[in-house]
Amino acid sequence: MRRTTFISIATVAFSLGAIACLVRIFNSWPLSLGYIEVPLWVNYFTFLFSAFMSFSGFSILKRK
Repeated sequence: MRRTTFISIATVAFSLGAIACLVRIFNSWPLSLGYIEVPLWVNYFTFLFSAFMSFSGFSILKRK
């Protein structure tokens, strides 16, 4: 797999993750992993991380 292909796939995956985080935040959907209930504030950090990684991926692809 070439480097640009990997970066493109990772960028799309992080973009979809950021969108999913926003949807959960705006709809206040509950999330449980097994018996652990994940608080909504965790999604704020997850969104920031996913958005940053997505932005970084797009900027790397733009330089090529």
